[in-house]
Amino acid sequence: MDPTRRYPSVWYLEQAARRRVPRFCWEYLTGGAGRGGAVQRNRTMLDAVRFVPRLLDDAADRPKLSVDLMGRRYDAPFGIAPIGLGGLVWPHAAEYLAASARRQNIPFIMSSYATVAMERIAEIAPEHAWFQLYAFNRPEMDAAIVARAERAGFEVLVVTVDLPTATRRPHDARNGLAVPPGMDLENLAQMVVRPRWAVAMLRAGVPRFHTLLPHVPAGMSMADLGTHLASLHEGHMTLEHLKALRDAWPRKLVVKGLYHAADVADCRALGADAVVMSNHGGRHVEGAPSAIEMLEAARAEVGSMALIADGGIRSGLDVARFAARGADFVLCGRAFMFGVAAMGERGGDRVAEILKGELHQAMAHAGAPALADLTGALHTEGD
Repeated sequence: MDPTRRYPSVWYLEQAARRRVPRFCWEYLTGGAGRGGAVQRNRTMLDAVRFVPRLLDDAADRPKLSVDLMGRRYDAPFGIAPIGLGGLVWPHAAEYLAASARRQNIPFIMSSYATVAMERIAEIAPEHAWFQLYAFNRPEMDAAIVARAERAGFEVLVVTVDLPTATRRPHDARNGLAVPPGMDLENLAQMVVRPRWAVAMLRAGVPRFHTLLPHVPAGMSMADLGTHLASLHEGHMTLEHLKALRDAWPRKLVVKGLYHAADVADCRALGADAVVMSNHGGRHVEGAPSAIEMLEAARAEVGSMALIADGGIRSGLDVARFAARGADFVLCGRAFMFGVAAMGERGGDRVAEILKGELHQAMAHAGAPALADLTGALHTEGD
């Protein structure tokens, strides 16, 4: 069946993906911190953003989706968010998504916890790949990874600052999530009933954290590796640490994982090029607000920086909702992973096509020829 018919929206890709991956992978991808309250809040707050359609205005016949962001023009106002352990959800996920980003002319952000070497991603999408660095509590480790990213040719460094301690997600703990996955009877049973995933994994080989392995003790067991990596995140990112990264990185710098407007102002002061308002897809703090709730205060402090946001996007309408609330650009992670898990190599392209089409429709109905015009179509109580 033609993919455009089989997968007319991200929802259909999500259902297909769920049938193709083991439960422990699915719960890792879709779950959140605690009981998932922040994941649900992201969806609730997006659904609350509504538009009043303008239908007698021909200015929006051909809405403009392309945007300029940090000196580069992209074909749409969204990019692919960093996704750790993507190669466990579906083998070669990062490589597939990087190639899709190049074809679709949108950015792809490679995670520090990707299961592929950063040099390979830079080779696949040299002008579209950004590198995401988790803030570790060993400055020498950060410096070495940043220097490697610079040598590889990444133009944008995304420093994620929202992990001051290891995250507790009960579903992952119960599943004994590990890379490679644990081979207890329960997980083996889940793999057996997902033969396409199992065959693809066997062909791809054991997934490994290629960015981080040079910085852990040689010969460490996989069980100890998880504990060791978690210990490297203990402690808050300080302004001094962030300034050192800004000074060390000669290209564009983005700070991801902010909630508070005061932190946005601090990033502006130290010379960041963009900030990402984000609750990490609801994966780190169950009681955190959604990014869309934080945009108004952030907009007041952002200055000349680009204001990026993420959290819960499943449609082009959701992209429009973020733009209407003040975001210059958005990031989307899970939806793109649904595409890869459902379709493989071309799944990322299908997601991008869906989002572009739905965004065009949302803008046309809102009477918005440009993203900035969406604000004027927002519904307010009493309209």
